[in-house]
Amino acid sequence: MIVVQKNFGILILLILGICVGGSNYLWYEVLGFPYDQSYASNLYVLLGFFLAAIITFFLGKFLNKKVHIRTRDGQREFHSLFFIRMEYWGAILPILGIVLYLLLVI
Repeated sequence: MIVVQKNFGILILLILGICVGGSNYLWYEVLGFPYDQSYASNLYVLLGFFLAAIITFFLGKFLNKKVHIRTRDGQREFHSLFFIRMEYWGAILPILGIVLYLLLVI
């Protein structure tokens, strides 16, 4: 799969991986939930995606405050992943997390 990103847009995937992995560790190793297909044991997915959405939104707002302007044609370059600006991923990630949670439970 080709990852289309500009500037620091790749941080979205890194943040998502760290948040979901960290919530997985917290959920199973620290809190001691069993590894099964119940509703409660898969809540780490929602926790990780929502945490990643919050971090991505605020980081995107901060990074895109000072945008880079290309001198050749005067267009602005934003931090983006798959042509979607970084702060907009803050609204997309919770939806993806809910869909993934429902797929894991069903």
